[in-house]
Amino acid sequence: MELHNLKPAKGATHHDKRVGRGAGSGRGGYSGRGNKGAQSRSGYKSKLGFEGGQMPLQRRLPKFGFTNLKRVEYKAINLSTLDELAAKKELAAVDFEALVSAGFVSSNDKVKILGNGTLSKGLAVKAHAFSKSAEAAIVAAGGSVEKGEGKPPKPIFMNHYIAVGIVLIVIVALMATNKKLVETLKNIYKIEELRKRILYTLGLLLVYRLGSFVVIPGINPNALGEGSALANQMSDNSLLGLLDVFSGGAFGNAAIFALGVMPYITASIIIQLMGIMIPYFQKMQKEGESGRRKMNQWTRFLTIVVLAIQGPAYVANLFHTLPATAFIYGHSFWFVVYATVILIAGTMFIMWLGEKITDKGIGNGISLIIMIGIVARLPHALLAEVNARFQTSDGSAIMIILELVLLALVFMATIALVQAVRKVPVQYAKRIIGNKQYGGVRQYIPLKMNAANVMPIIFAQALMFIPMLFTKIAPGFAGAFADMTGFWYNFTLAVLVIAFTYFYTAIIVNPQMMADDMKRNGGFIPGVKPGKQTVNYIDTIMTRITLPGSFFLAIVAILPALAMKFLNVQQAFAYFYGGTSLLIMVGVILDTLKQIESHLLMRHYDGLMKTGRIQGRH
Repeated sequence: MELHNLKPAKGATHHDKRVGRGAGSGRGGYSGRGNKGAQSRSGYKSKLGFEGGQMPLQRRLPKFGFTNLKRVEYKAINLSTLDELAAKKELAAVDFEALVSAGFVSSNDKVKILGNGTLSKGLAVKAHAFSKSAEAAIVAAGGSVEKGEGKPPKPIFMNHYIAVGIVLIVIVALMATNKKLVETLKNIYKIEELRKRILYTLGLLLVYRLGSFVVIPGINPNALGEGSALANQMSDNSLLGLLDVFSGGAFGNAAIFALGVMPYITASIIIQLMGIMIPYFQKMQKEGESGRRKMNQWTRFLTIVVLAIQGPAYVANLFHTLPATAFIYGHSFWFVVYATVILIAGTMFIMWLGEKITDKGIGNGISLIIMIGIVARLPHALLAEVNARFQTSDGSAIMIILELVLLALVFMATIALVQAVRKVPVQYAKRIIGNKQYGGVRQYIPLKMNAANVMPIIFAQALMFIPMLFTKIAPGFAGAFADMTGFWYNFTLAVLVIAFTYFYTAIIVNPQMMADDMKRNGGFIPGVKPGKQTVNYIDTIMTRITLPGSFFLAIVAILPALAMKFLNVQQAFAYFYGGTSLLIMVGVILDTLKQIESHLLMRHYDGLMKTGRIQGRH
């Protein structure tokens, strides 16, 4: 066979049917579409509901009926339901609050009692409306009827929408008066890549927030919300309240995102500790990008294991807290399995959102999701604090202003803590290769005063719940640590934070590795010999700067308790005065702003600060 005789195998090729080449082609001149009509035109698209140009059917049908604008919608409750509830909980009176706690209605519903069923005993019933048969049956059974609202009306300033609207208007007005800020926003909008990244991030965060309100299928949403047994548990238990803050309210809503990203954080901490103690994980840490991918995969697997433990525990807590009527399918084993699978899928979906934000958005995805969950609770906590101040004390406006000023000062101090670094000068040796000079420059190693970040507070708070296990064995000992505002609780918490700060700093900061890297690259600290002396020098500096950092971190950890004890701040609002919530918000906001600033400086625009770049974060 010769090259000029090569042909494709038989049947491998075929000739396309060429239509629309005129009458002489033998294939017709209209491409097989016929003659005239919309479908004979190229680019024709049939829209939904289009019926060929005639009047659509839905417009040809006659209209009937009307909407009564003054109609009041009621939630119907029968007498049989009242009798069952009274017998189960041994009630002599049934009011709106009893129906809400039992899960029959929500806090925003209006209740009407209907006469279906009978009463076995006399009940004092209070509702918004009664049918004639229901009213007669209650009175005949020896009970009483009272018409009225279930809850006292809230003050005008507690209307969430009005309050949030006023705050947004004030913020926009202040932003509009700042020319530097307006110019920076214009520059951000001009950069197409940065604009797309920000919009992409906001879109995925919106998806996360919407998922925080989707209740697990099989649970009655009316049994949840403000005033429910689960909400009361969140307010009474500080640990559960903290988890609810981290999840953006999804934990208290029994949502599909209830467990949030905390299982992933737990798995990450375990993998980090294993990277110190187990040689296999130590080897992966030194493999670069491939090792990082392997560790991420191990973290995902461990997250599923943690979720498989926490999921049934969360469902068991729902069984213990909520009434039986809140569960449509009852307390069954298969519902536990079904709900656990949904919770696992919800957390894994959040992890996927975080990875997508990190890849195609702006900032660290997981950190942003945690922060947005914390920030989402701030308006509700602030409004609750305002409501409590105006209802309980004189000079409430002054106290609110004082609390906000103190909160601003705490934020400023926390930013200083997060930004504080000690710069260690490093000189690199001069090398001449060909006609070019390499090295010979002085750089700095930024040693952070708070290298451990938020981890010491997380570890310390986890240990502070251990005394709760000894409630029956040693009630006095457990009671001393049960009060979040008590002396022994806060003293022990501060000591643990200081100890864990040194421990975690020693884990993540390796002076030996830093000295080896400098020696390998021809660098040295002026006045210090390479090798062991460099290791001792860096270790001494870290020990000295960690001491004030650990004390400051301990103060940040106990600030919420101090705000609750001395300023009578509500627990939900006190979380923003310190602890993990404050540090996470400050750290994530600074990291995100730094990434935005890098995009601006890359395109020769001014940074976000009047004095130049955001300093201190390395």
